Order: sequence, then structure tokens, then C-alpha cells
Amino acid sequence: MKKLFALLAVLGIAATLLAQATYTIPVTATQDAIVTRARLAWNAANAGQTFATNELFFRFVGGQTIKSSQSDQDSEDNRTACIAWRAATQAQRNSACAAIGLGAGCVLCP
Repeated sequence: MKKLFALLAVLGIAATLLAQATYTIPVTATQDAIVTRARLAWNAANAGQTFATNELFFRFVGGQTIKSSQSDQDSEDNRTACIAWRAATQAQRNSACAAIGLGAGCVLCP
């Protein structure tokens, strides 16, 4: 099980590095002022990690939000995979094990 999830994590990181996207988000002056205020508050509270521009701060906050969402999605994917594993026949399980280089009878989801 751990090997499967480790493999999925490595593949996810590789995919992230190969397929990065850039988003342009128009903001109003009011919204920009809100981001500025949040950035300045962050900078005051986190001297070791400050941001010179709103764009850099927004990328950081957005990245943290995406990581949190990804964690939630990974958990849901793991639950779904375990449901499928438990419903599979022994032959299907053996095939899944062989597909990732493990022997027949491996247990990917206890």
C-alpha cells in the first residue's frame, strides 16, 4: 500500500513540475488593497519569509490553498482506491500487484 501511494506521489510531483500553469487574475483597487494589507500583516508576523510584492504573496497563498485542496483530493482518491481494492477479485488484485512490480497476493489496501 505504501509503495503504491509513494509511487503516486512521485508521479504527481513529476507531473506538477512538467505541467505548470500561470494564471492572470484581474483585481479591483479594493481587492488589491486587501491583498496589500494581508501581505503587510504576513510580513510583520513572519520576518523569515516576507514578500516584496502582492503578486508573490498571492502566489504563495494560492499555492498553500492548492496544496490543501490536493491533500483533500488525495485522501478521497485513496478511499476510492481502497473501495475498489476490496471489491476486486483475487485475480484482479494479483494483476494490480504485478502491474507495479509486486508479487501476487500483495495487499495494497488493508
